[in-house]
Amino acid sequence: MIGTGDYPYFLESLDRVFGAEGAEQMVTTGLGPALAAWTSGWDRLFFVNSPGAQSVYALILADGLSPQRLQARWDEIARGIASGGALSAGTLTLIVVAVYANGADASALRVTTRVTPSSYLPNLKPATWAVDLRNQQLEMPSRFRRPREASWIRAALATDDGSRMAPEAAAARSEARQAQMDMFYGLMRGRQPVLTYTLIAINVVVYGLESFYGGPDSEPTLRRFGALFYGLAEQGQWWRFLTMMFLHASPEHILFNMMSLFVVGTLAERLYGSAKFLAIYLGSGLIASLTSFAWAVTHGQTNGVAVGASGAIFGIAGALVSVRFQSSDVIPRQLRERVTSSMLPMVLLTLVFSQFLAANVDLRAHLGGLIGGIILSLVIGVTGARSDLAFVHWMRRNGG
Repeated sequence: MIGTGDYPYFLESLDRVFGAEGAEQMVTTGLGPALAAWTSGWDRLFFVNSPGAQSVYALILADGLSPQRLQARWDEIARGIASGGALSAGTLTLIVVAVYANGADASALRVTTRVTPSSYLPNLKPATWAVDLRNQQLEMPSRFRRPREASWIRAALATDDGSRMAPEAAAARSEARQAQMDMFYGLMRGRQPVLTYTLIAINVVVYGLESFYGGPDSEPTLRRFGALFYGLAEQGQWWRFLTMMFLHASPEHILFNMMSLFVVGTLAERLYGSAKFLAIYLGSGLIASLTSFAWAVTHGQTNGVAVGASGAIFGIAGALVSVRFQSSDVIPRQLRERVTSSMLPMVLLTLVFSQFLAANVDLRAHLGGLIGGIILSLVIGVTGARSDLAFVHWMRRNGG
């Protein structure tokens, strides 16, 4: 059992667990004066490099270390990383793990997690975690929890010898993770978002035809090209629920929609594959059209008309939001979490913008497409789910 005075064994356990997950242990000895100035005194430095996210975990024995002294150590390592140019390439998460080998009460652990660098550094996301070896506890600030890496530390805090990760198990786990990363990067290189580019081209060509045959603001032109006239759809012209998503009403309308489709489509098509991407796109667009139509009919507004790909695009955005809640043997969990956390505020801001700052926007269609995309993506599944036969065929075709 790891406990009082067993800090060295805890570090060895961390070496095995972090190593099995693909983390690299950074050298802290035998360095030049510039590096030694901020790396010395840390018992372990782990570098975790996941797609779209880089993190450093710095461990230090905290027994007898005051919060002021811990903050001074924080400043040293933060300034050292910044002076080395590591922050110029993008955001870096730096987590100091303060370990109390002789135990600490709950209030002391909470105080420790509030310690951060004394000055702000661009592109640095700092946090402090506290570990109580005696009571097998890990304390993290509520605003900065990372379940995946926290589980690694808890694994090193295993309470019996049988639960500790043996070297053979660690090696097997490391090989499995490397195989997953190889498949993921192969997926990103091998899948080009051809369908996204094709959809953009189709929309642009159709808009050009609209402009040539009377203009996108001409009612006869919109009627001819298949815009969703609610009254005509009510009379049985059901194809308008699909054709409307390839029409646009102005240069600004198609420009904004095609830029949005490029941003979300190029990533979503790689993560889901072209067939699933198309199913989500068309399905979400259809749900958006039906939502808009249902609202118009129930509110007696059947004289209206709707056009645009935004419902389908919101569906693709919804598919990206949902990846966090799906399992995949190919797409790393940390990347799925990052995609969701970056897409969700973007989607919410776009909904607010379209409702309050833009005219003639169909909020019902946007919400219908978004919800439809989330549901369809959860049903269809992201690439790498155990039931994903399409991915198995893709791997066979590409020599996997």
